[in-house]
Parts: sequence; C-alpha cells; structure tokens
Amino acid sequence: MTQEDPYTYGVKQGEDVRFEITPMNGAAGERATAAVDGNALENTGSKEVPVFLFKVTKNSGERHFAILAFSFVDGDPNDAHYKIKVSGSEGGDYDSNPVWKEDGDLQEPEYTFKVS
Repeated sequence: MTQEDPYTYGVKQGEDVRFEITPMNGAAGERATAAVDGNALENTGSKEVPVFLFKVTKNSGERHFAILAFSFVDGDPNDAHYKIKVSGSEGGDYDSNPVWKEDGDLQEPEYTFKVS
C-alpha cells in the first residue's frame, strides 16, 4: 500500500486493507462504523478499539471506495476524537487525519483505494 494523501491509497489486488480506530478523550469505539463499496464491514477488533478489514478484489485500474462513520453525543467532551490508522498487508502503515467532535456530531470521511 502507498499513500497519495490521507484519503487516497494505492493497493494491489489481493491485498488486505485494515482500518484501526482509536477513540480518544471520551469518544466511543462502538460509535464507529465502516463500509466498502456500499457493504458494511464487521468490527473484527474490540468495542474499545474497532478494526475493520477488507480484501482488494478489484482489477488493476479500478477502485474501491470506503466510508468510515463516526458519531458524537452531547456528553462527549469537545476535544473527543478518533485516530485512524490505515495499513495494507503488502506494506504501508499510515495515519489518516483524525476526526474531531468540534467538526460535527456525525462525520463520514471517504477513502479511495486505487488498484495497480
């Protein structure tokens, strides 16, 4: 895996992609979800540190699209946030931009995975 920017990655067919979500300062792991190409991903981590995995199945020149969703509630501190780590089984381990409560109660960053 290579990173073009915090939301765009180069991947290889057959590669396993991993999102690891770390809730910080009162954010809750159970309020993080993920989907790839419109299909919900199961949390394979814990309630405290969710992990979402998918396998690159597209052909060279095609793309996978992922959306992570994070919600905050009124009782969360203003500095509550989620750290996001994106990694691939073929190498590459990247920190994406964190998601902060101060930017809104529901946030859905989108990711693109370009298959080489």
